[in-house]
Amino acid sequence: MEHDPAGYVGAVLSAVLSFGLAAYMWKVRVIITTDVERVSIALSPGLRQVFRWDEVVSATAVHIGMGSGIGYRMTGPGMRVILASPGAGVRFRLHDGREISVATDRRDELIELARRRAPDLQ
Repeated sequence: MEHDPAGYVGAVLSAVLSFGLAAYMWKVRVIITTDVERVSIALSPGLRQVFRWDEVVSATAVHIGMGSGIGYRMTGPGMRVILASPGAGVRFRLHDGREISVATDRRDELIELARRRAPDLQ
């Protein structure tokens, strides 16, 4: 019986890539930091969205499903979804028309912060 070295290498590479992707997905998380002036939403270890509270016109409770996919998605002109796991979230609409949605267990806290810090909140 003859072994195919290319097939073996392909199977090993496939297993390594699958394991690496699973490890990355396990480690992905959304990091939200706020201060008196701004909000920063980062998808570790990379992409970041930063905006000021005075840019926010609405902060709405939403549910973000898995259909959005894990990661950072641009779903339309000026519309972004930042997601590490599906669930309850908040959608911020800004003066310039951008919408930024993030699934987070801090939804109520972020909406309350917007009520206190965003002067033009609707």
